[in-house]
Amino acid sequence: MALSHDVALRNSMQEWIQAWRNYAALHPEYKNDLHWREQKYSQIIAMLDARISLVDSFTCSKCGITSHNPNDIRERYCGRCHEFQAL
Repeated sequence: MALSHDVALRNSMQEWIQAWRNYAALHPEYKNDLHWREQKYSQIIAMLDARISLVDSFTCSKCGITSHNPNDIRERYCGRCHEFQAL
């Protein structure tokens, strides 16, 4: 499913940004590289968010309720169960 892949890739990109921030904090000589990576990764995350937003609903596999909230769709979150669904 393309959506699952897009969400997983988006989350990985966010983790990489944080990892580079931590690395650059310890190694100031990589600060310029960090800035470039943050820009590129942020662009990719924005494109993935746009693709994910094309899906107009998310249905919980546990309770069956459908959400049209873009945040619920992106995060695969069920407001009734108060749980995030696995990919």
